[in-house]
Amino acid sequence: MRLPFIKKFDKHSTSSMIIYLGSAQMISNVVRIVSGILVARFVLPEMLGTFNGIGIIMGYLPILQLGVMNGLNRELPYCFGKGEIEKAKGYASVAQFWEVALSSIAFTTLSIIAIYYLFQLQYLYAAGFFAYGLSSIFHYYGQNYLQILFRTNQDFNKLSNIALVIAILSLVTVVLVWKWQFYGLCIRSTILVVAELYLLWKWKPFFVLPTWNYQIMKEIVQVGMPIFIVGIVYALWTTLQNTLVLKMGGAEQFGFFALAIMIENSMAIVEHSVAQVIYPKMAFEFGSGKSVRELMKISFKPIMYVFIFLIPSILLAWYILPFAIELLLPNYMNGIEAARWTMLLLLVAIWGVNNNIFNVVKKQKDFLFSIIAGMIVFTLALSGLYHINGFSLVIFPQAMLIGKAAQLIIAYLLILHYQRNPNLIKY
Repeated sequence: MRLPFIKKFDKHSTSSMIIYLGSAQMISNVVRIVSGILVARFVLPEMLGTFNGIGIIMGYLPILQLGVMNGLNRELPYCFGKGEIEKAKGYASVAQFWEVALSSIAFTTLSIIAIYYLFQLQYLYAAGFFAYGLSSIFHYYGQNYLQILFRTNQDFNKLSNIALVIAILSLVTVVLVWKWQFYGLCIRSTILVVAELYLLWKWKPFFVLPTWNYQIMKEIVQVGMPIFIVGIVYALWTTLQNTLVLKMGGAEQFGFFALAIMIENSMAIVEHSVAQVIYPKMAFEFGSGKSVRELMKISFKPIMYVFIFLIPSILLAWYILPFAIELLLPNYMNGIEAARWTMLLLLVAIWGVNNNIFNVVKKQKDFLFSIIAGMIVFTLALSGLYHINGFSLVIFPQAMLIGKAAQLIIAYLLILHYQRNPNLIKY
């Protein structure tokens, strides 16, 4: 399914898929930013900080994955590349069983917490935990399982259409926040996750029943667990940063930092759009016998094009942001500088798409080494900036920028080492 104005992009090239997916998600990104600004305008920083503070728990949910979805994400296109279609569907069936189980556990746990706060007459926390309980179902079954099934050109077009629909819905549901404040945030979140989950289910590329098979599960975990461990460490990097902001600055400062989080989440869609096409393409080609050098050629031009486009875009946004916030969100002026520096992170993050090489060729230990090195640099930079300037929201994205740059330098040196020593890679 394609939107009418994109019909001319019929080529099955990597660039065509990225153009369509990227364009659709950029449009939805703008709509989401507008929605986020309106939401922030209708609630106080303390209230938004409380809601986002409860949501921090979502950053820790991937711990329960145990590598199953990481394994499926790598093996599905890899098996397609080798022509092992039935094997790929067997992996999908067992992975679906696992995600349904995790969704049930997470929703039940967060609902019990919500009921506890309800009996304590803390209705805001009760509503917040229940809303995030519903979000956990989408996190496990929708975001992790269903989205992985979308692997082909036509599939990516469907994902793009879903992104546009949800973006428009996110704008429409802002009225709920205006009407009911914190409870409006909860209702809005619930509507969005239910709608996106339904569309992913409706347009899924193929159907398999959830089944349990120990041997298949073992194979998936053997592939996915190393990817999972490294991915958890990488994801916790950002979660740790947000936790430190909340701990050191309190709910109000974390509310101001919500501006930076909103921009980071919105701009991350650009990196995600590129990676969403590049990663399965790399795994597919590696399954057909391509070398690391050939895999890097798949990603270089798309990343370079996006990088060049981002430079003037971010510079323009850097100068416009203060005026926009003063006009639309005067209560969030204290978060402007942190949000500005957060935008610069995308110039580094877009080159992180090639971190997927480590997962494709099963070199997660090297990837983990680069991440730990980057986190150490981040910690040292944050400590240094804190001692020089004291507490300030801006020191967090500045330290993150330094740490992510260090991680990428090490990662690219390792990839270069693989290119020069192809015997290190097992096919």
